[in-house]
Amino acid sequence: MKLLVALLSAASLLVIQSCGTKKMEVEDVVALTDTSVVVIHGYGASNQSMLGAGFIIESSGLIATNYHVIKEAERIDVTLSNGQTYPVNGIVDLNYSDPGYPDFAILKIDAPTDLPALPLGDDKKLRPGESVVTIGNPIAYTHTPSDGIFAQLRRMDSINYVQITAPISPGNSGGPLLNRYGEVVGINTFHDRRGPNLNFALSVQYLKDALTNHGYTVRFTV
Repeated sequence: MKLLVALLSAASLLVIQSCGTKKMEVEDVVALTDTSVVVIHGYGASNQSMLGAGFIIESSGLIATNYHVIKEAERIDVTLSNGQTYPVNGIVDLNYSDPGYPDFAILKIDAPTDLPALPLGDDKKLRPGESVVTIGNPIAYTHTPSDGIFAQLRRMDSINYVQITAPISPGNSGGPLLNRYGEVVGINTFHDRRGPNLNFALSVQYLKDALTNHGYTVRFTV
């Protein structure tokens, strides 16, 4: 009897693990991940305002985004999917958008409860033609999803990008590029205006390296 219970428990564990590694439909990816996507407002001199997207990467309040979203900001606010807004009280890591530096930043907020963090995947495992999903705030239309396909990994100005056909617009910057497992494989960064659907996300590997090399504690003030 004990052996049967043990076998059943092991089988149940395998089912849970296999469900967690199963490809999902686009609408299921969006439903699973949207609560981890945030709106980022930056405020600079002379009431200049900046709008972008971001996503939660650690439950204690770490937010990933593009550096260019906050580049000119003297104050930064993060609004969660539930409408609650929190000030950014520090920056864990950032890289300037000069040539040779990847365009990302990791922000820190203090929320009263654990936040739903997104898992970080591996963009090198993407296959050309594979479908991908983005979520962001294009032209201030918050929490807008879009989907398309992964085209190629590109290296431009010594930076690694994921080329996609999923539409992105101003306001999408800093939002997550997701695979069909609900994992982040890039940070939506820019589009090439010379042609339709030529969009690019910064490789997620830069985030993973930053967390490995610098940890999770605040290193810079806003």
